[in-house]
Amino acid sequence: MTENYYNVLGVSKDSSPEEIKKAFKINAIKHHPDKNQDDPNASAKFQKINEAYSVLSDPDQKAYYDRTGNMEGFGGAGPGDINDILKNMFGMGMPGGMPGGMPGGFSFTFTNDDGGGGNPHDHFFNIFNNMQRQHQRHPIDLIEVSIDINDIYYGNNKRIEFEALDQCDACHGCGALDPSYIIKCITCKGEGHVIQQMGPFLQRSGCPSCGGKGNSIKNNKVCLKCKGSKTHYCKKIFDLKLPQGVPNNFELKMDKKGSYDEQSKKHKDIMFKFKYNIQDPYKLDEHNNVIYNVNITIEDLLGGFIKPIKLFKEDVILKSEKYFNPNKNIVLKNKGISNIKQKTTNLIFKFNIEFIDSERLSKYNDVFQKVLKKESPEIQQGIRVIDIHDIEIKPT
Repeated sequence: MTENYYNVLGVSKDSSPEEIKKAFKINAIKHHPDKNQDDPNASAKFQKINEAYSVLSDPDQKAYYDRTGNMEGFGGAGPGDINDILKNMFGMGMPGGMPGGMPGGFSFTFTNDDGGGGNPHDHFFNIFNNMQRQHQRHPIDLIEVSIDINDIYYGNNKRIEFEALDQCDACHGCGALDPSYIIKCITCKGEGHVIQQMGPFLQRSGCPSCGGKGNSIKNNKVCLKCKGSKTHYCKKIFDLKLPQGVPNNFELKMDKKGSYDEQSKKHKDIMFKFKYNIQDPYKLDEHNNVIYNVNITIEDLLGGFIKPIKLFKEDVILKSEKYFNPNKNIVLKNKGISNIKQKTTNLIFKFNIEFIDSERLSKYNDVFQKVLKKESPEIQQGIRVIDIHDIEIKPT
């Protein structure tokens, strides 16, 4: 069964000719085989798009298709040829049907190096590829950088090192011992691809002679450093000053400082992405308050303590002289992180009680009984009682 042409273009029966034409252009660019070389079905999709448009753009064919749901029996008419497709997409045609004009009144002629008529197929793909490049974003190297609590609190200087591809400095990116050893491929004339006519369509594929490079190095006079690859790995070092209170997933872009892109002959942009790596004893809550977890024993809780801690980069003494409720947070207002909006969060101490065996506590059991013991409820007769002191207690 023939696939619904309206579904192929993503339009409805009520769509105007302008809407159908716009949808065709978008789909043709998106699904062109040159742009989807990893998709084995790309050519079939592209052909189906052209077939759908050739029918829906013709009023008579569209009316027949709307009535019958297919094109069988329509006077032998079928999808338009490549000349019609080019006219619809770019306002141009191939020899035998060439209007000689581009949209907006621009005219063109095909020329080559010797002044004769060039191959219009090559010009078609040049125009198409230029359109593709206009829609492509500049390539970017994404570098994730882990930052800790001190980086966030102080806004430290951060040294970032990573390996990246760069143009070979020995051969200056030519891949040969000397540029004179580079020869243009005879098969593709340096283009790196060849064009073949496949029925009414054009098929572009990598040149089998040069492997898509467009040239070769004679007598294997390749660069000794990069072995003809034109690039090599090198260490890149960046010293960056982080802002105080840098937010999680903060991104910093540096133009044309990344790895070398052989296809575009340019260095990529770098996007540094700073990700929080908060480790104990610190945590951040949803408001970016700094949580500092403090472990104390039951003796510390009851009798007090003096505990030296490292608070960010500062040596601090945490002190308690009497019992306090460990479930209540100790909050130091505006002592947390100063964010980029110049607002400072709080520093919160949370206490975790470590219960350990203590001979000292056991020795003063009588005192605890007098001070802390509550009046026990009456135990009804017949209810089984388990005294935990009659059971062997083992560490977990």
